[in-house]
Amino acid sequence: MEAVPQEQRRKRNSVNMRVGTIAAVAGGAVGAVALAPVALGAVGFTSAGIAAGSYAASMISAAAVANGGGVAAGSAVAVLQSAGAAGLSGAATAAVGGVGAAAGAGLKWLGGLIFKDKEDDEDDEDKKKCRNGNSPYPRLPELSSHFA
Repeated sequence: MEAVPQEQRRKRNSVNMRVGTIAAVAGGAVGAVALAPVALGAVGFTSAGIAAGSYAASMISAAAVANGGGVAAGSAVAVLQSAGAAGLSGAATAAVGGVGAAAGAGLKWLGGLIFKDKEDDEDDEDKKKCRNGNSPYPRLPELSSHFA
């Protein structure tokens, strides 16, 4: 395998990182918005109401007991039921998309930590050399002496 110059390798890695990050963020946002209605239906918040015997039914039962027999308007259970019945509002869609985008970015970051390649390790070694004063590049003169 042919050795790739370090600067060319860094540019390629930088472009790959940007494209991968954009794809992860966009995929997370789109996936979260697309799967939110599926998740609501799966736990029992359906367009026909709360499904009997579902997790949603136990949530509404607990909320009613806690509030003396009724479910408070604006509570989590009420908002979820509304979203299950009528779909997500524009603000809810934006919020779900934002959370999905953050999750995608977090997974991309985690994947970068887990799946480092050999070239990344070589770059890390170069950074350590620079921090320890063993840089292959000439040192720049101190600027503080010019401003005294």
